Amino acid sequence: MADGVKLTLTGDKQLIAALNILPAKIDQRVTANAMRFGARLIIKELKGNIEWGGHIVSGNLLRGVALRSKWYKAAGIFAVYVGSRQRLAPHLHLLEKGHEGPHPAPGYPVLAPAFDRQAQNVKRRIESHFRTNVARQAAKLPKGPAR
Repeated sequence: MADGVKLTLTGDKQLIAALNILPAKIDQRVTANAMRFGARLIIKELKGNIEWGGHIVSGNLLRGVALRSKWYKAAGIFAVYVGSRQRLAPHLHLLEKGHEGPHPAPGYPVLAPAFDRQAQNVKRRIESHFRTNVARQAAKLPKGPAR
């Protein structure tokens, strides 16, 4: 499984200029929304893997798939996590990797293949959403000097 999707925005002088004039709060909101928007593809693929893999017993695993996001302000990093809600599906990691013990079970990876199959689509989707929303937010800013 890949370590993550890394996106570097280069080129497009107009987009970079628009990004530079956005206030920091709007910039953070645009970034967070784009990242969450892209990660939803992995959630959809993951749920499909769970359904087609025959891993549904109670439905908790499907309902337990979650997307969490967090700003690490000191490092300037926004991270999106795809995994399970511990209350509904604390067993997703056991399904993914298997387990030892008196009744060992092999792993049936569902998260890693979902990530690997969708990584490039997620990257394109984040970039597209980011470009659209930066331009939209820049257009909303007042044109003249502040009074």
